[in-house]
Amino acid sequence: MKLDDIQSNIPIYLSAIKAVSQIGDYSKAQSIAKQIPDSLLVENQIRGALIDLWGKVGSVVEAKLIFDKIRQPNIIEYTTMVNSYGLNGMGMQAIALFHQIPREFLHEATYVCALNACSHSGLVSEARLIFKNIEMKTMRIYSTMIDCLSRASAFEQAQELIDEYERNHSPDSTMYMALLSGARNAKNVYLSQNIYDRMKNLFPEEKDPLISAAVLLANVYASSGEIDKASDIRLEIYKSGTKKKVGLTWITVDGQ
Repeated sequence: MKLDDIQSNIPIYLSAIKAVSQIGDYSKAQSIAKQIPDSLLVENQIRGALIDLWGKVGSVVEAKLIFDKIRQPNIIEYTTMVNSYGLNGMGMQAIALFHQIPREFLHEATYVCALNACSHSGLVSEARLIFKNIEMKTMRIYSTMIDCLSRASAFEQAQELIDEYERNHSPDSTMYMALLSGARNAKNVYLSQNIYDRMKNLFPEEKDPLISAAVLLANVYASSGEIDKASDIRLEIYKSGTKKKVGLTWITVDGQ
């Protein structure tokens, strides 16, 4: 096959891989992977997309098989493999690989994936060390670290990071949502209400985050047995005329 023909096929396969990644269906991942010709498996874009695909369908073994065949991984391949470990609760493996990445390769997405891996595996100390050594901390990096601390119920430290960020930047609702999610998981009614009230004052025009925050707050009250309070909040959401975004999920039964 001519080089031009190979290159023209790459976008087609990338689109197909991305579509299957979003569905998260293992059998469809197998099907699309088998259809990719060997001549394309040496392409960086294809390899990175396949590592991402296998990670998102829960097959870290397949992702690692591809990664291990790469003599000199680029930053996308490193980052995608770290993310694959993180998505599947393999935080220690994600951190071990993160520390192998050449320093000049490290950028925002790599840090976010590593911190996310720590967050979902409860590796708070490891996350703190990574965060401490990041020279240029972006909003996404702060938000991910705040999420990690909030999941571990380290609410005071999470708030300290929010305060640190806001000394030089405008408040960001993502950070408060991470804090509120942690408070919800801990069934901390007082803290959840406090965060929600602050969000209403700070982000009066951000309807979607406020609706999501109100739903979380109602869930906290409901899980704490305060059904009437939860009902009042849900009624407020209904009266506001703002609709919560609908979530979607897939399930495969007998290949269908």
